This record gives sequence, C-alpha cells and structure tokens, in this order.
Amino acid sequence: MIPQITLNNGAKMPVLALGTSKMCGDEVHRAIAAAIDSGYRHIDCAHVYGNEKQVGEAIQAKIKDGSVTREELFITGKLWSSFSRPEHMEKAIDRSLRNMQMDYFDLYLIHWPIPLVHCGFEKLIPLDQTGKKIIDKDANYVKTWKAMKHFVESGKARAVGVSNFNSIQISRLLRESDVIPAVNQIEVHPYLNQEKLIAFCHDREVVVTGYCCMGSRDRPSVLASGINLLEDDVMVRLAAKYGKSPAQIALRFGVQRGIGVVAKSATPSRILENTKIFDFVLSEEDMTALMALDRDFKIMSYFSTDNPAYDPYRANYREDDEGFPVL
Repeated sequence: MIPQITLNNGAKMPVLALGTSKMCGDEVHRAIAAAIDSGYRHIDCAHVYGNEKQVGEAIQAKIKDGSVTREELFITGKLWSSFSRPEHMEKAIDRSLRNMQMDYFDLYLIHWPIPLVHCGFEKLIPLDQTGKKIIDKDANYVKTWKAMKHFVESGKARAVGVSNFNSIQISRLLRESDVIPAVNQIEVHPYLNQEKLIAFCHDREVVVTGYCCMGSRDRPSVLASGINLLEDDVMVRLAAKYGKSPAQIALRFGVQRGIGVVAKSATPSRILENTKIFDFVLSEEDMTALMALDRDFKIMSYFSTDNPAYDPYRANYREDDEGFPVL
C-alpha cells in the first residue's frame, strides 16, 4: 500500500505518482497497466504532454477490467500556460477531461507561472522571431489563480494547486487570494534539493510534489551537461548499502523529506521497482550526504523567462517583492 499525504482541503494524495510526460503510443498503455497492477493510484498528467487521450484510454481499460475504480485513483492534470486567461481556462480543462474520459481531476495545477499568448490548441508555445516565448501582457498568474477556484465549485477539480512557482509567486497568491494552493509541484532531486522552497511551502500548508526526482538523464540539459545523478558515487554507495537501486535511493530521498514524488518510467520492471521505497529508511547521516550533493542544477531551466515577475527560478527565497514588477 502506497502511503498518502493529506492536502490542506482534507483530500488524500498518494505519495508516489507515475509521471506520463514524453510517453507515446503503446508504451502509454503498457506503463499505465503496469503501474496500476503494481499498486500506483496516482497518475500525473498534463495537456502539454500531448498524450491525454492515450492515458485516458489506458486508465479506462483498467477500470473496465475491474483492476481499479475511478474513486480509487488520484489523477493530476495541469492548465497549460497559453490558457492563462480566465476566458480560456474552461475550454482547457474541458478538453483535458474529454480527452481522459473523466468528469473531474483530483488535482488540477497551473503548470507554470508564465502566461503565454493564446494561440488555440494547435500552438502551445508561441515564439517570436528571436525564438523567445511570447508572454501575454494582459494575463498573469494571480488572475489565473483566482479563477481556479471555480473548477472546485463546479466539481471539475477536487483540489487546485500550482507547479513551478517560487516563494515570491506563492506569497502573492496567498496575499491576493483566499485559496491556499493544495500543492506546488517543483523540480526536486539531490542535485537541486530545494530545501528553502520546500520549507517555505510546508510552513504555509502547501504540499510539495517533486518531479525529475531521479535526475531525468534523457533531458537535453542533462545530456549536454554530462551529469548523471544515478551514477554519482554517493548514490551508488548508498544503493549498495541498502540493497536498492540508485533510482530507489533518489525517490526515497524525496519521500523521507515529506514530499510526494513523480516517478517517470515506461518500463514495467522499473515501474514496479519504484514502488519498493517504503520498506527502508535512510539514516540521518545518509540524508545529510544526499543533501550535500546540491549544486543548484536545474534540469528544466530552459523554461525560464527574462521577465522577473514570471521567472520561476529567480530569487526563489525572498519574501518581499522589492525591485520586482507589479503584475
């Protein structure tokens, strides 16, 4: 049985989620089937992944064969950045729910704090002639967040939250809205331990879920750097000590810090292996060694922006807005 975290609205979220980014074709069905058969009940999805229909079909197949009920599952969806305006948000969640053949998401997140110009469903990342993302100057994440509560009121989402928000951005939401995000999903791994941001969120009753927890060695930034978290000497040493794989050590590192973890794999054996992280505990000394690996290595930094109000990676841990543009 995979443990659960209680969100600030009382909902229970399984600690371990199957990540579905970059999955396509038949591997989606294999991965979802293997995950549900292995005990996963939390599936992490997003419109921008381009595979909602396949993920939905795979989930529905497991519901129809009696493996699981919809009520036993926890499905996370995400609002893409080019649907940041309130008048576009309803279309986005409705499209995602239709794609997945569902009536509601258990958790629905603002995917990034960066509002992009709306170009419909066909062009999700509008770029200017220099290759920069085109920001919608008449939209902002505060307006988007205030509109998110309507999804809870309408029953289309059981809980709402954010993803890739820094402490400044979360502070603005808390000051200017009466709804506390249930979750902030952020990049977390031993090379980017996010110690201050996690503490900031926990102090404000915002649950943290980490992605790229195992280092995402197939991401362009990782390939370019030549860095492989799972081959780090400390990871390898601890894997041998506990009789686990480096990937299991990485996932346990997150879970033991009180956060949820998204584990991305399309290989059935690894999907099962990733559930075997609740039968051991890393010692305090070993947790300290893992925390010491931090090198501020941001795998997803290519989705930053030079607009400081929206950049999720800028000045994460300042608690004031001095020097930052007013939205």
